[in-house]
Amino acid sequence: MTRIKEHLNVLANDIGPRLTGTPGNLKATNYVAGVLRELNYQVNRQRFDAMDWEDSGATLDLDGQTISAQSADYSNPINVVGELEVVDTLEALQAANIKGKICVLTGELTKEVLMPKNFTFYKPETHQQIIAALELGGPVAIISVSHNESPAAIIQDGDFEIPVLGVPQADGQKLHSGQQAHVVINTSRIKSTGENTLGHLGEGRKVAVVAHIDTAPKTIGALDNASGVATLLAIAEKLKDWQGEASLEFVIMNGEDNYAMPGELVMSEMIATNPSAYKVVVNIDGVGMLGSKVAYSGYELPDSLRETVNTIFSQQKEFVTVDPWPMGDHMLFAARGVPAISLTSADIFAQIDFLHGSADTVDVVDAVICDVVADVVSRFIREMG
Repeated sequence: MTRIKEHLNVLANDIGPRLTGTPGNLKATNYVAGVLRELNYQVNRQRFDAMDWEDSGATLDLDGQTISAQSADYSNPINVVGELEVVDTLEALQAANIKGKICVLTGELTKEVLMPKNFTFYKPETHQQIIAALELGGPVAIISVSHNESPAAIIQDGDFEIPVLGVPQADGQKLHSGQQAHVVINTSRIKSTGENTLGHLGEGRKVAVVAHIDTAPKTIGALDNASGVATLLAIAEKLKDWQGEASLEFVIMNGEDNYAMPGELVMSEMIATNPSAYKVVVNIDGVGMLGSKVAYSGYELPDSLRETVNTIFSQQKEFVTVDPWPMGDHMLFAARGVPAISLTSADIFAQIDFLHGSADTVDVVDAVICDVVADVVSRFIREMG
């Protein structure tokens, strides 16, 4: 057994939340850099600007009654009393007079989390229209009503300036246009930096293994993605004596769960300069979910490589193939024509909501499955090299 349990415990329990730009994130990147150096990999670090965000809670008072509320991730602070204006469709939002009011978003408007306004990789038109209507309308604050018992807000964007908080569905039903509410959001945005960590060994075209180390703000991120980083480090350990024709690159990305994806942007620029330097990339994100099989999918794979992938991965009873999913660090490479493979947990898509909350603990991670993944990926790399 490799040190997967040790790595998982350090990242998720000892360090905890690893939001890009925070002290916890820096501790995590220092840790993985140290492990790679111990294994005699050449370590490089790509530094970039980021934002630290601190949350001291939020309150919502309605006619003397306190409503359960939560600061939206990355929200600006505010302390304001204002009139509520409730809207439930894009058309209603665009027609409403929300200037100087507290805008309550519900119904169709809050059915899914909006992509950040400056997100470069995926920009649904409806999301952009909602954001544009809010910015044009000029409310003093926004209340996002969820579709369940969670108070998570649909806007989680450090580039969005209007303060936002979220309330659960049941409490949201108590909010009506014309009521007076008192909104307090105790948060702060702090300029900071973050870094990707790259470990390199050997010469020739690169066979790369990728995993993101950052988390959303309110989780310790055991499955998303301490398990992936721990598995990556186990693969690095298994291949530390590498002498193949290809070179190895272990890329610990920093920003996949961040509104701005700063580490991904830096890495994307590097890939663009010479995508042919990469022979194949394996992205590991969310592997080891307790009771779940490992799901794999391929991107931009030539026929011969696809055959090798299917032969090696399908032989494992723990592995199943799934349709490609376009949200993950593998897409940075695939978008440039680099052959890529993504590995995750087959059941993760049905339970995606819990990943960015308190339920994502080490108790939901099966380290034995992570070790199986490390064995299979190591065998695949030896075949490629």
